[in-house]
Amino acid sequence: MRVDLSALRRASTRGLVSAVIFVICGASLPAYLTFQHLHDRQILTDRGVQAQVWVTDIHWHRRGSDTMDVKTVEPPHFESVLGRHQGAVVGDRIDVVFDPLAPGRIALADQPLVGKGDLLFVGIDLLCVLALLSLVLPVSELIRRTWARWRGSPEPAGPPPGGNRPAGPRRRLLAGLETPQVVLVLIVGPMTGAVITAMFAADAVETADALESTGVTTRAVVHESTWTDNDSGWLDVRFKLPDGTEASSYVNAHGQVHYVGESVDVIYARDAPANAQLAGPGASTTDLWIPIGLFVVFAATALTTMPIAAVALVRRGLVRRSRIAGPVSEQAVDVAPDEPRSR
Repeated sequence: MRVDLSALRRASTRGLVSAVIFVICGASLPAYLTFQHLHDRQILTDRGVQAQVWVTDIHWHRRGSDTMDVKTVEPPHFESVLGRHQGAVVGDRIDVVFDPLAPGRIALADQPLVGKGDLLFVGIDLLCVLALLSLVLPVSELIRRTWARWRGSPEPAGPPPGGNRPAGPRRRLLAGLETPQVVLVLIVGPMTGAVITAMFAADAVETADALESTGVTTRAVVHESTWTDNDSGWLDVRFKLPDGTEASSYVNAHGQVHYVGESVDVIYARDAPANAQLAGPGASTTDLWIPIGLFVVFAATALTTMPIAAVALVRRGLVRRSRIAGPVSEQAVDVAPDEPRSR
């Protein structure tokens, strides 16, 4: 394939940089998925434990692979999610291999290292490799331009000599967006997101403060252990209240592996026993970074986009007013001071 170097040199620097960033971002996801798959299979080969599970439910997806919920037959008992096995129905028993340090890392016992579904990712990886190789020319062109600019480009930079800008109307700020789009995307959207995430962040901080100040620590028993990812698990725990009644709550495992029947320490709110979490150092602040981080992102976005949108709207209003007032002022100049007005 012949590459038109003259067309490459005529391309804008912004276009070349955008193309490089787009290809790198597009190639990162397939490469990460392939690495994660091989990494999980290697861990299961090294320390995996074989077990037998029975299918409790099957989920059919219109897009993507079907999945099935499985539960171990013998201890240690836990629940997880697997890709649907060919011909499997609810109630079947299947041999699997799981990671005892992260039960969400689970696979069929006879699953090969590279299956039929993985060939698609291999093909995508090959295309990404070709795309990355094609970046050699744009990157070399960017290096050439950077070197030429560093040494002193002969092309004039900035306005022409004399400081006079070229004739013609100035480009509007945010010219690609209409006024309603500017208001919706740059003002209403970030502001609404900041308000909503602020409410979630305030509720999470209030809950954490209540557990830290007035929380009660007790011993609970794991009733269900569900793992949907390598280190993401939820525990259904049951514990006794001081009045003798039993309370239950879903708590985040926070990377700590607990199976059904184990005893764990939990801390619960005195007025709302369902508001509980695992006891231990750092457990109360593990989940706070998610709502607080989202609020910071939306708030920073709103503080950045709202002034830009305000400036763009003011400039558009001034341009519109000048266009309306322009013909009227010219007509007023053409009329003589002592010319009688026609009735």
